[in-house]
Amino acid sequence: MLLEVKDLQLSISFLKSEKNILRGIDLYLKEGKTLALVGESGCGKTLTALSILRLLPPRMRIEKGEIFYQGVNLVNLKEEEIRRIRGKEIAMIFQEPSVALNPVFTIGEQVAEVLKVHQGLNKREAKERTIELLKQVRIPDPHLRYKSYPHQLSGGMKQRVVIAMALAAEPKVLIADEPTTALDVTVQAQILDLLLQLKEEKGLSLIFITHNLALTKLFADTVAVMYFGQIVEYGSSDSLLKEPYHPYTKGLISSLPRDPSSPLRPIPGTVPDITSKINGCAFHNRCSYKTQKCFSLSPPFFKIEDRKVRCWLYENN
Repeated sequence: MLLEVKDLQLSISFLKSEKNILRGIDLYLKEGKTLALVGESGCGKTLTALSILRLLPPRMRIEKGEIFYQGVNLVNLKEEEIRRIRGKEIAMIFQEPSVALNPVFTIGEQVAEVLKVHQGLNKREAKERTIELLKQVRIPDPHLRYKSYPHQLSGGMKQRVVIAMALAAEPKVLIADEPTTALDVTVQAQILDLLLQLKEEKGLSLIFITHNLALTKLFADTVAVMYFGQIVEYGSSDSLLKEPYHPYTKGLISSLPRDPSSPLRPIPGTVPDITSKINGCAFHNRCSYKTQKCFSLSPPFFKIEDRKVRCWLYENN
């Protein structure tokens, strides 16, 4: 297993108390494969990715759990040691490219800096390699764009620059966090196509974070559905999308638009605040299948063939 997350629990210091926000995350990524991490905004997807990279915001810490990369537990590494892995072995494409790019440096300088730090290239070598990377991510006139500042580029172009930065050190694992959120539909398709092409060409292992379950058809070998800081369903992409088991996964699929004449069927209610305390199953207040047990007891994972599902409906299967 290339990357394995075991029982990851994350807490935040809040008004002199500790609150759990990730509640026992288990993830597995095989070499050359794609894992999709799916769920509504606020369920903890990005925090899971930031935990893997040890880039957590202030007041947050890993309370418990292990994160193994090629057999090394990243949780136990010193900051100097994790820095050698972060960016070089495991890289991340952040959700908002305008935030990821520094407005006072040219895009060429920013990509070249990654190459100098992780690849040890000199100024001339870094510039040549940067122009090559910009060409790879389909930025037109890369020699000219090398000197451009972020504000001179469109959203789609900025996202391509962020992808180039992520690939600069030739990582084995790429985490793409909602990489098309702020882009229009046409540019979204271009970015997704680019990621697919680069994954195949470079043999990347990919963690693709999205709230759109339909996108996993394009990318994923395995899907982990996340809700309220937990994985609620885990399985192969084909079987999970054809026959979802967890009521939340069923709701996500049924809420996808089909044709203009079909009404949307959204999941009732909203995702609870990730710092709140909930008794029983976290989804019970939005679930049409709930029983009395769901109000008081949090379900464990139940294994059904190649699937794991956190729901009392499958207790006796």
